[in-house]
Amino acid sequence: MAQRLDESAPAQTTAREQIRQFAPRLIVLALMCVLVQGLMGLSYMGAFGKPEAKKAPFIVVSHTEGNAGYIANKLNAIDGQPVLATISTDEKAAIEQVKKDRAVGVYVFNPSKTEKNPKDTLYYASAQGASRAQVAQTVATKTSQNAKRGLVTHDVVKAAPDDARGTAAFYLVLAWMVGAYLLPASMTTVVGNRSHTAIGARMRLLLFAAYAVLSGIVGTLVAQHMLDALPGPFWKMSAMGMALVFAVSTFTFGLTSAFGSLGVGLAILLFVILGNPSAGGAFAYDVLPEPWRSVGPYLPNGAGVDAVRSIAYFGGVDLTRPLWVVAVWGVIGLWILFMIGNNTYRFAPGGVDASDDDGVGAVGEFVEHQLGHHPPHRQEGGRGPGYERESRERASETASNDDVDGRGDAGDRTAELPLRRDRRERHDTADHPGDGDAPA
Repeated sequence: MAQRLDESAPAQTTAREQIRQFAPRLIVLALMCVLVQGLMGLSYMGAFGKPEAKKAPFIVVSHTEGNAGYIANKLNAIDGQPVLATISTDEKAAIEQVKKDRAVGVYVFNPSKTEKNPKDTLYYASAQGASRAQVAQTVATKTSQNAKRGLVTHDVVKAAPDDARGTAAFYLVLAWMVGAYLLPASMTTVVGNRSHTAIGARMRLLLFAAYAVLSGIVGTLVAQHMLDALPGPFWKMSAMGMALVFAVSTFTFGLTSAFGSLGVGLAILLFVILGNPSAGGAFAYDVLPEPWRSVGPYLPNGAGVDAVRSIAYFGGVDLTRPLWVVAVWGVIGLWILFMIGNNTYRFAPGGVDASDDDGVGAVGEFVEHQLGHHPPHRQEGGRGPGYERESRERASETASNDDVDGRGDAGDRTAELPLRRDRRERHDTADHPGDGDAPA
């Protein structure tokens, strides 16, 4: 009975150690998930809970500037200023602004006094999205009703048959984005949080490039051929998807390399919690509240939606900002990797030891190296996973200090090593004679 109790004691001790080791980590992980859940609810409900138009560009046209100015002033005086109305006397030029996605609508006032039931005209584009089309229709309807006039509407840029609410561009970009940050994030469970050598980093970048090409083509095929959701040039839209996917993958890889597992959370915070609600998909920028209205165009999500929608419906106009935004995010990711390569790999000339990858990324390794702290993973005999690396670093520091002193102590100690080894061998032979030295 006593023997059984003695055997169960080590098992109980091991269980306690495992609980003590993993329980805090599991609690922290659960709290982080709750935090992500709360932030996601706050972001999505804050952005979509109370959509309200704010200064949407709107054009009032009349052959008489006085009439157009009177209507525009009335519109700009509405509480909350849902539209920012300007005037024009050139109807065709004003309609062209709608066709280029630069105005939500054009209200044409007809001052004819000979008609018994005068009617005004509204031009809008359903391809801009349901929220912008609704703003134009609501404002024009109220204006005509207050003036006791009729209203005729014209959709000058119609959305595709499978894009009834003008959100197909958003969902295509969403699909691209999910794969773009999911690939580097999932790689952390397969090959670690970061590359252990510069060659490994280059291999991952090549993988991201190949994946981006495939992702851009497949996404456009689904939108244009499997569904009639987005028109426009196939290869131009595919190229936009390739650039977006590569930039987001590279940036996410940079985050995971720098911050380890925390980098995945940062990518989710940027691209899911903040990026998706502010992308201008479900609701246009004109309808979103702050801060989503301001940050949306400068995140990859919003830039991608703007670019895809422009390519599909508006002839590819105004692509400068979206392309610059995507390029900057990709360059930042490459810059992070470059800095990690210059400041982390040189700590260990043979590369970062995979056994030392504790999930904290290069930043954690940099701090650990600067503080001179090494985790106490010691096995029997004093040799743990980081023992060889620690020994190499200690030997390198000793050699560099001796070179600075210039006294040649390192060389003297090195020369003494064979002599000391020979003395130990002779001592061992004398104390423990072999078979050949045994007395007859």
